[in-house]
Formats: sequence, structure tokens, C-alpha cells
Amino acid sequence: LQPNLPFTCDLVMQVEMEMLPLDEVHLHPWMNPGVRARIAMISVTGLLILLIACINFVNLATAQSHTRALEVGVRKAAGAGRGTLMVQFLGEAFVYVLTATLLAGLLTELSLPHVNAFLETGARFDFWRDPMLVAGLSAGVLAVAVLAGIYPAFVLSSFMPAQVLKGTATHSRAANVTRQVLVVTQFAVLVGLIVSAIVVYQQRMYAMSGALRVPTDQHYVLANTSCDSPLANELASIPGVRAVACASWAFLSNAFYMSTKVKDGTIATVTIAPVDARTLPHYGVAPLFGRLPGEGPAAERQVVINEAAVRRFGYASAAAAVGQALPMTIGESTTPLEVVGVVRDFGVM
Repeated sequence: LQPNLPFTCDLVMQVEMEMLPLDEVHLHPWMNPGVRARIAMISVTGLLILLIACINFVNLATAQSHTRALEVGVRKAAGAGRGTLMVQFLGEAFVYVLTATLLAGLLTELSLPHVNAFLETGARFDFWRDPMLVAGLSAGVLAVAVLAGIYPAFVLSSFMPAQVLKGTATHSRAANVTRQVLVVTQFAVLVGLIVSAIVVYQQRMYAMSGALRVPTDQHYVLANTSCDSPLANELASIPGVRAVACASWAFLSNAFYMSTKVKDGTIATVTIAPVDARTLPHYGVAPLFGRLPGEGPAAERQVVINEAAVRRFGYASAAAAVGQALPMTIGESTTPLEVVGVVRDFGVM
């Protein structure tokens, strides 16, 4: 920690110490916050797209059933049972799904290097080295083939030979209603995906440049330097440099935590960062109530909190929080800090 710096305080979630297995590092919420939610969102999106494809296959198969009606009539007249015909149509659906899966795997292999280069990631699709992935793909092929093929197989195998050979075979009213429901469902899911994509894009743009962020353009962050270093004075003397401020790296990374006991008796864990008196004005953060920390030895026990912390700590208002004492605990030691000001919620990174 940098000496003689007051603190800023931002609310975070409760922290519990636990042993972390190595195979859970990539999915652990503390190592990769939000990664499970993102995986779930991508999985749901993929399943909905797959559902649209299955519905589209069902609609096309049933809509073109008149072209297969004569084949069904002749085979039934020759002695084929309904079960045999259903197996045939399910087998055709399986061939379609298997072909689509092989093409999807080929396209994945061809496009993955370009995707990794664009996103600067190292994703791999080594299905031949992962028996569980192969088993999952095989089960998925079977499930999709049954899901997409069961209803067309049921409809096509239900034609009566006499009606088909006379040219009077028609769909039942229930079959027509089912097709209409599937068409409506298909477009409803599609519209939902489009709306979701628009909302996610707007949320991303807001997260990148929204009201919670402070301007960070034309800022140069120099790490591993001391606040009392002559370098700060040298930088401030350069023409065109408007201001020089000093803060702990935790101000940018939210990587330093303290615990405090709030009014309802629970323990709240917060991110806390030492900063000097110039840091918050440097980023354009003004106090909503109270004042910003000053300089000198007294400033070491002064703290500025944001609006989220005001709510979590149980204060009636931001104004009521000013002047309160926060007993901050690190390990076995507890230090009382004075709330001298409240600022809006903001983010730097």
C-alpha cells in the first residue's frame, strides 16, 4: 500500500475462503466473474437456434408429405407395417442430422484458427481426445434426430393405402393445427433471439461507455512507482500534462478487500483502494455529499464510499453516511475509518 493515502470504498459481494480444485479454475466465479452466466446464455441461445432448425425440418417434411404419400401407400399395400415406415423416416432424419453434424465439425475446424486470431484466444475443438465430448455429440445427434423426425414419421406413416392410391389422402385437422403452432413458435423464438441480441448489444455499449464509467482517454497509468517519487514532479512539469495523481493499483483492479460490520449485524466485504487527494478530481468524480479526502496524516483514516455502499451499509441516505465510522478489518486487525464523503457509482477499467 502507498503511505499517507486515504481510502475509497466500493461495494462488492460477500467473500468466503475456500479450497479451489484446479479443474474448476476457469468456471469459478472469483477467478472468472460471470463466466457461468455467459456459458449458460450461449448454451440457451444455441439450443433455441437448434430448436428453430428442428421445427423448420418438421414443417418442411410435413408440408412436402404429399410427395411421399404414394411411396407410403405402395409400401403399405405390399405389406409394410407402420412401425417399419416410422423406422425408415427416423433413419432418414438421423442421416440428415449426422450429415449436418459432420459439416458443422468441418466448418468449426476450418474457422476456429481465424476466430482465435480475431479474439486472441486459444480455444480448441479436440473432440478425438475427449471421450466425453464424443459421447455428448453422439447423444446430441440421436436426440435431435428423434426430436426432428418423430412427428414427420408419425404423420407420413399414418396414410391409408386406399386413400393414397385414390389420390384422396389429406392431412387431419389436428396435423394442420400442429403445423400452424410450430410455425408460430418458430417465428416467436426467432423474434425473441433478435430482441435479445439487440438488448445485449445495447447493454454492452452502455457498459463500455455508459454513465457509470469515468473518462479514461488521454490517461497514462504508470505502475510500480512510489507516490513520493521525484518522477511525479517531473511528469507534472511536462508541457501538456494537466494533472498527476497517485493511487494504489487496487483503484484500477478492485483487487484489495476489507470487511466491515454493517447495521444489520452482517459482515460486508468491500473493495478498498488507497488514493491521494488528486485522484478522484483527476477522474472527474465529485462528492454528492460531504467532501473528498484531504492530505496529511489525518487523511489516512478518511474514506469515501459510493452509493451502492451506502445502501449495503444500511444508512438512511447518502447525507446520513457522512461522518459515520466504519470499522474496517484486515486479518486480525481492525481500523476505524471516517466517512468524509459519498460519490456516485463509477468504474475506471
